[in-house]
Amino acid sequence: MRRFMIGAALLAAATGASAQVLTDSFTYPDGPTIGTWVEAKGNWNTVSNQAEAEQVFSWQYLTHPSAMYKDVACQCVVTYNAASTQALQFGGVAIRATGAATDTNLIMCKFQDNDSSGDFDRLYIYDRPGTSTWADPTTPSKQGLVRLLAIDTRIVCQLDTDGDGAWDLVINHTSSQAAASGPVGLSGFGGALLDDFKLFNAVLLPDTANPPANPGTTQQYVMRGNPGDSFQAALSLGNSGIPLGAAGTIPLSLDPLLQTSLNFRAFAGTLDANGDGSFTFFIPSIPALVGFRYYAAFVTINAGITGISNDHQVTII
Repeated sequence: MRRFMIGAALLAAATGASAQVLTDSFTYPDGPTIGTWVEAKGNWNTVSNQAEAEQVFSWQYLTHPSAMYKDVACQCVVTYNAASTQALQFGGVAIRATGAATDTNLIMCKFQDNDSSGDFDRLYIYDRPGTSTWADPTTPSKQGLVRLLAIDTRIVCQLDTDGDGAWDLVINHTSSQAAASGPVGLSGFGGALLDDFKLFNAVLLPDTANPPANPGTTQQYVMRGNPGDSFQAALSLGNSGIPLGAAGTIPLSLDPLLQTSLNFRAFAGTLDANGDGSFTFFIPSIPALVGFRYYAAFVTINAGITGISNDHQVTII
């Protein structure tokens, strides 16, 4: 009965308000116009349904005027541009980008061809200006899905290099900047191509004290959304998407795990005055679960869907 009530409530809420989740696949005519995006730094173009950074040796940013956030998750696909005049290229996303025009007062991540060899071989998180954190994927690639997540000064970047839906590399960074609201956008250099931008206006991250995801362990997740809103979390075995009309798409799948998880204790509640909340999931002590992957996400509700979080994937080991 509770699963039915929650499902009905979500569908009803979805018709009441928009979560304002932003997506863009850059299906604009080739040329210098890229929808309502703003060339904060550099000259950008639409090329074959992708956003192309200017083919120069310079940091560049494309920001979106409708997206002002402090805590957010956003992502894009980065592709090496073999036709560019520049061998050194990078692409990624930027947040809190109030100073993008001068390459200051922002946080950005970049998937970079660090040795100008024709493929991407390093992942960075940067404070601009300030410190950076980086790591190298096991295998360089010409394309990757890059996601940047932020809650206060905790910054996480995730990278999928082979398109299998699993993160191949995750790096963590503590920002040296005071967390403040600002535009989100794309970062680029040397003609890199960027596509399939997606923004989630609620953030889900694993607790930093979580043990490895072995059978018999408890995994805790932390949430940041709209202060005082109700939340509903769920798990699923996939992330193909559950469309809610104008409210956006929940990045989970309608499957038996999702239906069951709606009954889990503390998966529904209210975010505190800071917009924070948490929930836990106990991985059953069944060795045969090793290798299974599940996804977690949540929505916030206040007379409608007000927030949709990113999905967080866990592979049981």
